[in-house]
Amino acid sequence: MLTGCNAVTNVSNGNFNFQINTEVKRLLVASVGEDIEAKVDYLTQDKARLSADIRQYASKISRDFEEKEQLSVESNLWKSKFLACSVIVDELARWKASLLHRTEATEHNFRLVLHEHAVLWDSLIRLYQLLAKLRNAFDPLAPPIRYTYSAGFKGQKVLIFTLWIVFFPGHPRPPVSLAWLTTH
Repeated sequence: MLTGCNAVTNVSNGNFNFQINTEVKRLLVASVGEDIEAKVDYLTQDKARLSADIRQYASKISRDFEEKEQLSVESNLWKSKFLACSVIVDELARWKASLLHRTEATEHNFRLVLHEHAVLWDSLIRLYQLLAKLRNAFDPLAPPIRYTYSAGFKGQKVLIFTLWIVFFPGHPRPPVSLAWLTTH
C-alpha cells in the first residue's frame, strides 16, 4: 500500500502530468493550427497564382483560336485564288492551242498562196516572154522590153518591166509598168 506521502506525490504528479499534457495539447494545437494556417495561406496563394495562369492560358487559347480562324479564312481565300488561277491557266492553254492551230492553218494557207503566186509568176514570165517573141516577130522595129530589178518593201527584190501593149495598127502604144514582188 501506499503511504500518505506517496499518495500526495502521486496526485501532484498526476496534476503535473495533466498540466503538462494540457500544455502539450495546447502547443500541439497551436503548432498544428499554425501549420494549417500556413498551408491554407500557401494554398490560397497557389490558387490565386493558378487562377492567373488559367486566365492567361484561356486568353492565349482564345487568341490562338482567333488566329486559327483567320488563317483558315486566308487559307480558303488562297485556295479559291489558286482554283481561279488554275481555271484561267486552263482557259489560256486552250486559247493558246486554238491560236496555234489557227496560226498553223494560216501559215499553210499562206504557203499555198505563195506557191500559187510563184506558179502564176512563172506563167506570167513565160507569157511575157512569148508575147515579147511574138511582138519582135511581128514588129522588129519596136523598142525592146526592159527588165529592171530594184529594192522593194523590206529588202525584197521588185521586178519592174515595161510592156508596150500592141493595139490595132495605127493606134499609139502606151507604156504599162508592172511591178511584182519576188521572193528570189
